[in-house]
Formats: sequence, C-alpha cells, structure tokens
Amino acid sequence: MEFEDKAKEAEAQGDYLSAIKYYSQALESLKEMQLLEGLQFEYGRIFQRIATLYTEIGDYKNAVSSFDKASKYYLESDEPLTKIYRLVGECYTNIGACHLAENNFKEAFSFFKKASESTIKATELEEEILRRYIVERTIFNMALGVLCLINLKKKNKEILSYLEKAISLSQNYNVKGLAPNLILFFQHILTEKYSEARMILKNEIEDAAEAMLLGSPLQAAILGLIEDLAAKHIPEARIQIQDKIIEEKGEVILTTKIYQDMILHGLSFANKKMPQSEYREVYGLIVGKIKKDDVIISEIVPIMSGSEVEVEFKNEHYTKAAIIDSMAAERNEFIVGWFHTHPGLGLFLSPTDVINQLGYQSVNNKAIAIVFDFTKLTPLEPGFAIFRLDDPSMGHASNYHLVRWRIKDAPKNLFAESITFFEKFLLQLNNLILKKRQMTIPQLATELGRSEFLLEEIIPQLVALQYLPNIHYDPSNKIISIKD
Repeated sequence: MEFEDKAKEAEAQGDYLSAIKYYSQALESLKEMQLLEGLQFEYGRIFQRIATLYTEIGDYKNAVSSFDKASKYYLESDEPLTKIYRLVGECYTNIGACHLAENNFKEAFSFFKKASESTIKATELEEEILRRYIVERTIFNMALGVLCLINLKKKNKEILSYLEKAISLSQNYNVKGLAPNLILFFQHILTEKYSEARMILKNEIEDAAEAMLLGSPLQAAILGLIEDLAAKHIPEARIQIQDKIIEEKGEVILTTKIYQDMILHGLSFANKKMPQSEYREVYGLIVGKIKKDDVIISEIVPIMSGSEVEVEFKNEHYTKAAIIDSMAAERNEFIVGWFHTHPGLGLFLSPTDVINQLGYQSVNNKAIAIVFDFTKLTPLEPGFAIFRLDDPSMGHASNYHLVRWRIKDAPKNLFAESITFFEKFLLQLNNLILKKRQMTIPQLATELGRSEFLLEEIIPQLVALQYLPNIHYDPSNKIISIKD
C-alpha cells in the first residue's frame, strides 16, 4: 500500500504527524474501494498503529479513540481467538494507560480490568509453552489496576485482596520480571515494608520501563506515578543525591515556563529524531534578580545556536546581549548567568565553560551556569543541572559545584510530562498556523505565551527540519504563513 509505505517511512524518521496522516489515508483508500470484508484485522492493525503514534505525541484523546476502533475491528476479524484476545488486551492496556497518564484513575482501572479479562481468555486458549508471556501481561494489567486503586484511595484490605490474585498467578506460572516486581512493590508499600519497596524500585523497576511495551510517554507517565507514590512513603526517595554540593546560602528559583523554554530551545537543535552528527549546542542569557541569597530567574533569552562542539559569540550576539541587558535594567533586573546545552554529552562544565563562567561570576559571585542535555531528561530527572565555580579567584583552574534549585510552580509529574512537551508544542504550533493561515512573530508569541526572542530563534530551525510542514517563514518581515 502506497500510503502505508509513506507512513512507515515518516514514522522511521520520527515525523509522527505525517505518519498519522498517511496511515489515515491508507484507511480511506480501503474504504473508497469498499474493501472491508475479510480485512477487519488490517483495519484494526492500522488503527492500533495510529493510536500508538498519538501516544507518542501526547494526544491521548485521539489515541483512546483509535485504540477503541482497533479493538472493535479485531473482535470482528476471523483471526485465531488467541491472537484476537491478545491484541484486544493490548488495546485495552493502552487505553487504560492513556487514562492513567491524565489521572483518570476510575476509567483507567476499568480498562486494565478489561485487559486482564481479555488476556486471561487468550491464556486459556494458548499453547502451554506460550502461556507465561500472556500471563505476564495479565499481571502487568493487574499491577496498573492496583496503582489506580491506590490513587482512588480504596481500602488497603480491598487492594491487598486484588494483589493476592496477581501474586498467585505469578507463582503458578513462575513469572519473573517487571510485572511481578510491580506487584511486590505495591504490596510492600501497603504493608509498610518501605525499605524492601525501595530496593525493588531502585533495582528492578526504574531500569525496566521498556518491558511495559508501551509508548515512551506512557512509560514515563506511569513511572512518574510510581515514583510519586514512593516519595509519599519512602523518605529516601525524596532525597535528590548530587555528585557534589557545597553548602551555601540560597537557591535558584525558576518556573515551569522557564523550564519549558529551555526544552524548546534545546530540542529545536538536538533531539531524538535527529542524527547525532547534526546536534547543535545552543546558548542563552539568564535574566533575573537576586533576593537575599536566592537567584530568581524571570527569563532565559536565546542568543544563538552553535556548532556540534562549541557555541561561539560573534558581533551580532554581543549586540543582542546588550539589548537584553538594557531591557532587563528597565525592569530592575540584570543578567544573572548563562544557559547552554550539551546534547548527548552529559551535565558538566567543560574547560571552555569554566572560562565562560568566570566572565559572569567574577563580577557577580551569585552568577550561575545552567546546562541542559535532553538525553538526561527522564520521568525522575529534569535533564539540566545548575553550576557555580568554587573559587573564581583561581581562574580557569577553579573547580565547580552543583547549585540547589526549585521550580516553584511545578505540577505533579512535571519531568515525566516534559518528555513529550516538545511534540505537543509542535502539534499546537502547526494547528495554530493552519487555523490562522498567517501570523507575525509577535502575534504568535501572544497566542503561545512564549517570548519573541525564543520564537525568532527556533521557528526558522523548525521549518528547516520540516517539523512545520507546508509552512513558510519570512525572517525579514517575521511572518509565518501557509505555503501556496
């Protein structure tokens, strides 16, 4: 099928929006040819693929709708019942996970229960040698059901009874891996065996998210809920262990919007869809003020994107920095540090970074350096670190240390949700421009609640990467429009 081939190609390139469009066109072409009889399984397979792609961009409403359609077509197909029940179970699991990601615990529980019932039917019909795999999926659904019951604040007695059924299944089929470990983790939490729960979390669950067989955003959301549960009950889980922290007064305070601006700037020039050879570092200035001993960030202003190795200041960047400094002064603020990315390299200060930091900290000992690496963004970690030099008087020989920080308005599961923030932003941006047909950067900044500096920096790059298909940008007039 021509459209399906295009969809697979787009999917392989990480262009999920185009892939969804082509898969949808493949379905339409089948309908136009009035091909349905005997092809229910194919319809189900394509709808399931579309649904999975919707989860990758965080569009859970359309994902649920597509998984639901897939399950109905599977049930109408003439495939072997074991295969049908297994695939329907997969769809129900994903629907439950979508509801779970949006904290709709009651709806999520009902679908995890349906998924368990479907996989149990598949187990009863499957050959004995393959039953353990299907039972593992049943136990996984039951584990996620337990997570829902805990968040619905059901009585421990009711939840433990549900857990006992899962434990019994696990023992009867000698199931190992993530699913029974989740069950044991929840059992230890409910029976207040917190040290045992922490050991399972650290040693068996955190590094096994791939075994969920769900899209990465759903994995992240579920792991985020599990970590949130751990933080409520296990004191050690609340402690963020840093490599080295020098005791100093104050902290760095930022907002969710500032954190998202970091993500947008960084991921526009280096992200998982791009070959690593095309990664580019970016550089920005941190604007804010110092209140007592705290550094309060009001804005991170993009300055430039550099080479794959280092960012390098040019004359136009010094001019832009002077404008930013002047604008900040009008608000009784000033440049309190700098931001840059290390895509795929880790969170640290290179020798060049130390020299750059000297330029800021030699005139303001509270000045900071923020480093972001998208590969370090996980459901538990923000993907960035904040540094200061230990002793600027030592010049380039100075060591550096981590600085404490907090995001003052951080919503629940911020880091988990941030994994898909870039894709959601692209979807929002595409839809807005398609609706308005033509917009200026200032208009777009108002609609999106983002700074003009940020949009001027990332829009040309997003167009060049074809993340904004059929959209043209005129930098001379700062106008974004639909291509004729």
